[in-house]
Amino acid sequence: MNPKAEPIIPPIKPEMQKGKVGRKPYKPTQAQRAQVESMAAYGVPEHAIALVIGCDPKTLRKYYREELDTAHIKATSQVAQSLFQKAIGSGSQSVTAAIFWMKTRAGWRETPTAVEVSGPNGEAIPMEFTIVLDNASAAIDDSI
Repeated sequence: MNPKAEPIIPPIKPEMQKGKVGRKPYKPTQAQRAQVESMAAYGVPEHAIALVIGCDPKTLRKYYREELDTAHIKATSQVAQSLFQKAIGSGSQSVTAAIFWMKTRAGWRETPTAVEVSGPNGEAIPMEFTIVLDNASAAIDDSI
């Protein structure tokens, strides 16, 4: 073998030319976007959503950032709207919903009821105390 001979390099295949090597870029579908938004709204963790969608959690965060960031806001808004409609409606649900709304949104709270504990005729409750000394404390008292 001649040491000065150049190595033989096989020709480059067309698909391996610059810019054509590696994976195809990830392209989310509308159905996947809707699924990610729904799952995020329900509070499903990102790693679990990525598992269902079939991508890495980093890919999920990269391509579904808007859905992940806004889904819980939209869900909270829908629940608030439903609660508000029940609160201004009629029936037993409306009372419960209205009370809940006023406590959480308007700062209402239940008035605490004062409870006073007393003995007969409003007098103080008589109490008895028994002091029990063990042998060690008796020995200390004897030495004084």
